[in-house]
Amino acid sequence: MPNTSFFEKIINQIPGFGPKRELLAFVHIPKTAGTSLVAALKKEFPAERVLNCTNVEILKAKSAREIRRDYDFVHGHFGMMDIDGKATRYATVLRDPTHRILSLYNYWRSQPLSSAVVYASGVVDPAVQLAKDLSFNDFVFSDVRRILDDIKNAQAFQLAAGNHPEGRKKLSGMSDDAVFDLACKNLSRMQAVGTVDNMAAFEKRLNSNLNLNVSIPMHNKTKSKTVSETDLSNGTVERLNALNTIDMRLYEYVRNQN
Repeated sequence: MPNTSFFEKIINQIPGFGPKRELLAFVHIPKTAGTSLVAALKKEFPAERVLNCTNVEILKAKSAREIRRDYDFVHGHFGMMDIDGKATRYATVLRDPTHRILSLYNYWRSQPLSSAVVYASGVVDPAVQLAKDLSFNDFVFSDVRRILDDIKNAQAFQLAAGNHPEGRKKLSGMSDDAVFDLACKNLSRMQAVGTVDNMAAFEKRLNSNLNLNVSIPMHNKTKSKTVSETDLSNGTVERLNALNTIDMRLYEYVRNQN
């Protein structure tokens, strides 16, 4: 009889064959304690099996077979359309929209221009520049597309498709209800979903459903908080609510599931 173990070893070395590998994808929505969670999750996997996806093009360049062969854990600010079909397990965390945008503004404002993204044209990321130049009120009333895309229903778009030009284009023409339903559908496929205000429940769900032993610390807290929720005028609050009708609905939906 043939030496089965020998043939199994040969087959397992061939890409696309051998036992199916699991791949956990953390859909990191900016300013949702994701840095803390990633720091904890990275300890659960060999360093060489972790992919820090700094650009969605990294995912586009890899097939599901390749990415599962090479990695066990991938994290980044990609959308569900970028990772769909490539990962086998998913997790994400949402945050109260107003708190998230305040954190985003304070973070951008605290960043030195020398560390901000510089585009090919030589222009510094306008998000960082505007956060430094404008009051929070003027910032949220800005009509700069770079700003609007990060503060207008950003969580819903990232979970429904992607909070980038390609993702927003894919969802263009869809009603708010349709975007919400698609985001909820994608969330229902995830093994662990939580909110920043109840990380203990998320940690428990993450460990139970994914058979992990994660303890989530709190990192990346913006030290320079120039604006807090108590500083907001009624007009600013109304503007934030108007920009985040889907995000507010989605956040409450997830919080009620916990």
